[in-house]
Amino acid sequence: MLALRVLGTLQPIGEYDRFQEPDRTILDPRDSTTTVLTSGTPGLKRICLLGRSRGCLFVGDKAALSNVLINSDGFGVVVLGPNVQLSDIVIQMSGRTALVITSGTTMALGNFLVQENGSHIVIGDDCMFSNNVAMRTSDSHGIFDRATRRRINPARPIIVHNHVWVGRHAMMNKGTVIESDAVVGQGALVSGRLKGSAIHAGHPAKPLRENIWWDRTSFDSMDHPLVVTPALSREQVWDHRNTVSRIQALGAEPLAGCSLLEALSRILSTDMQPAVLQQHHAAVAAELGPDAAAMLLEAAALRAAAHHRSDEAMLSAAE
Repeated sequence: MLALRVLGTLQPIGEYDRFQEPDRTILDPRDSTTTVLTSGTPGLKRICLLGRSRGCLFVGDKAALSNVLINSDGFGVVVLGPNVQLSDIVIQMSGRTALVITSGTTMALGNFLVQENGSHIVIGDDCMFSNNVAMRTSDSHGIFDRATRRRINPARPIIVHNHVWVGRHAMMNKGTVIESDAVVGQGALVSGRLKGSAIHAGHPAKPLRENIWWDRTSFDSMDHPLVVTPALSREQVWDHRNTVSRIQALGAEPLAGCSLLEALSRILSTDMQPAVLQQHHAAVAAELGPDAAAMLLEAAALRAAAHHRSDEAMLSAAE
């Protein structure tokens, strides 16, 4: 179980759960053959699937998706983890590509453009995106050096680490990496690596202030008792710790011989150690391909990093 700050409260991620097919009446598949599988009880409303795709959409427990259009031409893998909230979103994918949002992240009126084989976008836990944020892994058209005749603008992935706040109308270009706890101002043009625990804004985005922390609440002080809510009893903390121990034990079990769905279930629902995933990388890559499998390893690493911080928050809330 992983505790996240979602809308100012600590909400538990569901325990390990197998994927299953959702009610097909809530999907509008058009000409797409994308496989859709859910874990637990997500809320899905008006999900439209377009394109000549044989990709996969995996949705975690208690995720809420509304007015989401996925236009995929090729083999696109979309993994939306537990408690993710997306509304009025367009996801455009071409080639063997992937989008992973691990858990607790919220976004409205956004656009993801994931183009060219091997491209991927990974977003960590408890990120908050305002309206009209756009991300793209490719320029969509080639630029070539006349002397070498080789392309000079290849696609590059986008990585957004845990607990990042992005203001409205921000644009993230290919190759963007945003470290944990950062804030990106509205209208920012983001390229390259942005330092964590800092405010960035402008064209291009530059650091304006460092050593900061942000929260979904609007209290006057980080020391306000409701910044981490609700206050947890020691009994609840011990229950949490015991649950974490059980899930970590499951996450340490070998992946060899298990199905792709079981592997993805573990990635979304447990603190799967990246080292364990790496040992059985071939098992996942055989069905998803090496690029998507590598992207899932990155997502698992982001998830593991969030567990330690969440445990500390729960313990401090009980003291």
